[in-house]
Amino acid sequence: MDLMEMTLEEYIRRRNEGYLKKQSPDLSSEDRRTAMGIFWQLCWAVHEVHDRGLIHRDLKPSNVLLCRGGKLGLFEGPYSVRLSDFGLSTRLVDEFGAGMYKTVGCGTASYAAPEQLKGRQGSTSKGAKYGKEVDVYSLGLIAVELRVPMSISERLRVFDGLRSPEVRIPEEVEKSLDKDKLEDLRRALSLEPTERPAALEFGLSSLYQDLEKLNFLQRFFVS
Repeated sequence: MDLMEMTLEEYIRRRNEGYLKKQSPDLSSEDRRTAMGIFWQLCWAVHEVHDRGLIHRDLKPSNVLLCRGGKLGLFEGPYSVRLSDFGLSTRLVDEFGAGMYKTVGCGTASYAAPEQLKGRQGSTSKGAKYGKEVDVYSLGLIAVELRVPMSISERLRVFDGLRSPEVRIPEEVEKSLDKDKLEDLRRALSLEPTERPAALEFGLSSLYQDLEKLNFLQRFFVS
């Protein structure tokens, strides 16, 4: 059994302390590789949850466990990823294959998708019919948190912009991403759930992807 080293929340906090002391906004190449490996594994884990007909509904760094030693496909790094706290998870469909009404207002407000918190047009007293896209929205926020060293107050400001209808991308992220990657992030954080990519697609075209390895991963996991 793998022993947990720390949560992703603890990892991000410890990592950011060093950058904030140096007042450096850019991750080192080593920390970028680590972030890439963590995020790819996280997207794969969420894909596995969805593939089993479930949605997690409470994805956030404190519910992501890091264990020593990680490898998935060609990506190898210091940590392997485990998802925890499935207390709010639910089935995507009922026993008849129909979409289920799901509770509105559950999850952690700063990471939960808008339709998960407030419902959408057509919601009733029974709840709202949202799906696995809510987890992808949370992945988009976690991706930015992994990519940019931020203080707590800066994270609140950045998340406020990311959660706005126009999806305001922080300047630090815009500087380090090309147009395609920025568009992937905007899609993941779209207020329209149908515009969001699947978890595995977001992982394959993520903010951290090494293009030489991307073609291999697409063949290995998708074909």
